This record gives sequence, structure tokens and C-alpha cells, in this order.
Amino acid sequence: MPFKDKVLGVDEYTDSIVVTGQCDILIYGLTSGTIKLQFKLQPSTELPSPDWWDFPNGTFSADAFQTVFVSGDGVKCRLLGVDNNAGVYVRIAKFLNT
Repeated sequence: MPFKDKVLGVDEYTDSIVVTGQCDILIYGLTSGTIKLQFKLQPSTELPSPDWWDFPNGTFSADAFQTVFVSGDGVKCRLLGVDNNAGVYVRIAKFLNT
């Protein structure tokens, strides 16, 4: 499936999706708190157990539709609610040729 979507409860997150290239972020119904785009790199010799990190400029405090670009191979992304209101619809969708 080229996207993951979810109606987030308070402090929930979507399943992750592997993104290479363009990725669309949709947030609808956010009235309080924030939604963060997070990424997780593939393991490497220098970083054998990567954590989830916040994407730069990937914090949203209102409804949004935005396209981001991820150039690394095998990078996982997800959307995380932080003190958000219940019932926020979010979708993360990768470009169809990846």
C-alpha cells in the first residue's frame, strides 16, 4: 500500500511507511497539540540501533497538506500526535514510483 492513514487518538502514531523520494503529509481536524513527522534511518555500523527522530520543519499545529522529500534509501516515516485532540485524520503517502 502506498500510504498509511489513521484517525489519531491522543498521543498516538501511524504505522511506518518506507519513503524514498516525494512523500505527501495530510493532517485534518487538528485543533490542539501538534502532529510531528518522524523518520528512522536504516541501521549502519555507526548507528546500529536507530531511534525515531523528528523531521526538520515537520511539526504541524494546524491542518496541513505538504510534500516532503526523502533522498535516503529505506528511510521509514510516521506521523506522531503530541498532546493532540482526538479524532485527527492523518495520512502519509509515498510517491507512486518508489
